[in-house]
Amino acid sequence: MNQKNKLFSTLLMGGFGNQIFQICMTKEIEKLGYTSYIDTSNFERFRNVNLYPVQNREIIFPLSHFSLKETPLYFNFLFNFNKFIFPNRFNPSLIINDENFNPDNFKSFNKLIGYWQNSDLIKKNKNFLINALSHNEFLNSQFNKNPVSGSTALHVRRGDYVNINEELKDGFFIEALKYCEENISEFSFDVYSDDYEWVKNNQIFHNANSIFKSDISVEGTIKAFGNMVCHENFIVGNSTFSLIAAILMEKKESKIIVADPWFRNQGSCLQ
Repeated sequence: MNQKNKLFSTLLMGGFGNQIFQICMTKEIEKLGYTSYIDTSNFERFRNVNLYPVQNREIIFPLSHFSLKETPLYFNFLFNFNKFIFPNRFNPSLIINDENFNPDNFKSFNKLIGYWQNSDLIKKNKNFLINALSHNEFLNSQFNKNPVSGSTALHVRRGDYVNINEELKDGFFIEALKYCEENISEFSFDVYSDDYEWVKNNQIFHNANSIFKSDISVEGTIKAFGNMVCHENFIVGNSTFSLIAAILMEKKESKIIVADPWFRNQGSCLQ
């Protein structure tokens, strides 16, 4: 069966970072010659549902920014119809996740349900993403600014990470800032966080130029991301939000610090 007879639909879910990874995965499928769509139904389904400890999210950018289209109704109808009619072995519908992605096993109707958090996806689609996000007037102006030498964006994600016990320990930020002070000429830093009061009252960040409060609204997300990309260096921590900003804006002289391991880090950091 050739590519024209195989269709794909990627479920969009999570916050800004997850959405960008899922969009990049969809574009990778398109590069293989397949027709791909984006399914945004998940956001409407959980709009008024309490998902504690995880926070409800919104679609950040129109699909048109990425030259993508919503999954047509007939795709979902046939996908679900196949599940009831055909036994697994002969079912022309397939759910693909982070663990079972294999081009040799693609079926006629394929649903991609996963997070696809591989930094190589962002690197391979760097130019595409900058061009797509530049449809937003504010982000377009921010992408075209030259960062101040030594300027560093430090991202502190708490919020739902605190609820699920995945926030980074103080030791990570202490070590990351020490590394930057010793290795970045004219080092200065701004903090971006969803927990403004915690950062403001934490002695670790007393030398910050500014502390910016961010939230998960569409407007707040775009504003925080736009301000973040105007830096030369990045202390990412364990958030895909700031990781994407770092990869898109990385220059030869940039320093990018991420948590290692990504979750429940006890203080180590990785350049």
